Amino acid sequence: MGLARGRVEIYEKDQLVVVLPHLGVVLRQLDRIGAGVTDLDIERNSLLRLARITIPNLSGAVAALLEADPNLERDLIEQRGEGNVHEIDIILRGLRLRFRREYDDWTPVMGKNRGVEEVRGEPYISGGLEGDPAPAVAIESLGAAHEGEGEGVRVGVLDTRVYPHPLFQDKYVTAVARDMLPAAPGTEGWAYTEGHATMIVGRILMRAPAAEVSVQAVLDENAQGDAWSVAKAMASVARGRPHVLNLSIGGQQTDDGLEPLIFRAALGVVSDETVVVVAAGNHGNVSKVRADHPDMVPEGLHDNSASWPAAMPQVLAVGACAAGGEIAPFTPKVPWIGVLAPGVDLEGPYLRGEVVIRHRNGRGEQVGTPRYVGFGGSVRWSGTSFAAAVVSGEIAARTIPGRISSREALELARQDPASLITGYSESQAL
Repeated sequence: MGLARGRVEIYEKDQLVVVLPHLGVVLRQLDRIGAGVTDLDIERNSLLRLARITIPNLSGAVAALLEADPNLERDLIEQRGEGNVHEIDIILRGLRLRFRREYDDWTPVMGKNRGVEEVRGEPYISGGLEGDPAPAVAIESLGAAHEGEGEGVRVGVLDTRVYPHPLFQDKYVTAVARDMLPAAPGTEGWAYTEGHATMIVGRILMRAPAAEVSVQAVLDENAQGDAWSVAKAMASVARGRPHVLNLSIGGQQTDDGLEPLIFRAALGVVSDETVVVVAAGNHGNVSKVRADHPDMVPEGLHDNSASWPAAMPQVLAVGACAAGGEIAPFTPKVPWIGVLAPGVDLEGPYLRGEVVIRHRNGRGEQVGTPRYVGFGGSVRWSGTSFAAAVVSGEIAARTIPGRISSREALELARQDPASLITGYSESQAL
């Protein structure tokens, strides 16, 4: 049915995610309210120990819940505001109330299938009406000054599809056909978001040119996806025990629990030997943007909002700094950032051909007139996405399989004055 938008979060309109041990009791309750769920509507994942349920008769199930509890929708609207409540919110709240009444305040572990996006330079999360990719001088090679570094190191990248860039031809960049972009854009040009993974991979290889980088596309051409797909990809990548996993993606959450159920499950199957590097988000000065352009910022997004999975303790969250070391204004003001790395006006590989740059407001609606810009394969771009890729490259360059683990490599990078990684304290951002 597509995505719904709350105060800031994005989620699938008709899907629930439930831990497998609680699936049976949830299905029985859904049957009682006429949700119409059959086995074809359930996807189980034994690695994640989760199930995704698509509800066919969403309106009928909502009607049954509201008939039993007429105040259900009103209470949600009072809590979240008009326009921020959707049918799946009513389903979740109604089911939880029923379980609490029947089982002495117990509820199953369940939640929404939330949307995720690449951490990029949209006006409302870039910290101003800036942040668009710009053409840069052509890059002649990747990592020539670091030849051989990263040899035997496996880096996983979950992002958009990757462009078959000529600079990758002599590198260990792997992706199956569905995760690769074509060599040329369509008649309407590239969406600028489609070049995100290409920049990520390029920045990793600039520091660790001998690393083996495997790309899986979990975001579409508009750089949107859902947590379920990301989690399945994480579980798949985890089997290969990568040394580093780069996630320059994320999403917000203002309701339905403190920690995203799906990401918690996905990180549970990732080996302790893997360093999961995550972009912290680009919303560090949305208060200023809101003052100047109130429509550009989602209602519930603030300078110190958590971005998931970056805010989870199992990952290394990365903020961005400028070349001189000063923290980038778009880096969020939060305590869970682990390190800073360059993320302002970075150059790297990108798409070739005409690129369409579109902006969206805080409700996800397109605003302004699209711009068409020609790119020759290189870009200058800012964001914590690319700072995360810099950190992934630093770790990969110092990892020596069998001798220096990726976690040891991270500590070496932290201690090395020549490293591009620097420490972070929340006071820096205030």
